[in-house]
Amino acid sequence: SSVSDEKVASKGVKKLVDNGFLAGYYWMPDVDAAAKQLFKVYSGPYTSEAEARVKQREIAVFNPDAYVMKLDKQ
Repeated sequence: SSVSDEKVASKGVKKLVDNGFLAGYYWMPDVDAAAKQLFKVYSGPYTSEAEARVKQREIAVFNPDAYVMKLDKQ
């Protein structure tokens, strides 16, 4: 999920961790000067898209908006 409050992001991470998932959050730099700050809550990393999709379905039980997003290694 993406949230504008860092405390809410931290609580989202805690909920994932408490349910047995690897999780964290990161700050999304301002894209627009007028935009609010955003924090992205995530679960992972996973070794394959198939594994990520299994975890997404498990997370969707308590967060129906969960989705899979592939990130390139940098």
